[in-house]
Amino acid sequence: MRNILKNVKAADQKEAKKDLRGIFAESTTKKSQVQSILWAFRKKWRNRCPAAVKCLERDLERLLHYLDCLDDFLLVLRV
Repeated sequence: MRNILKNVKAADQKEAKKDLRGIFAESTTKKSQVQSILWAFRKKWRNRCPAAVKCLERDLERLLHYLDCLDDFLLVLRV
């Protein structure tokens, strides 16, 4: 998240951080949820901070890798 926020003006960082937190929230367990959060972030920030949106899109697969492993991880925790 820091890599994305470094591309946001200091005055807007708090708001951008709040918008990004939903991606990594504990309640976010499905890619469809993350996709809707990302779409909203892109729509809101693409004109204000295009570099931040570009950074997010560039690293998106690495950021979302935890969702692919989440079901297996939760299964191990339950056993």
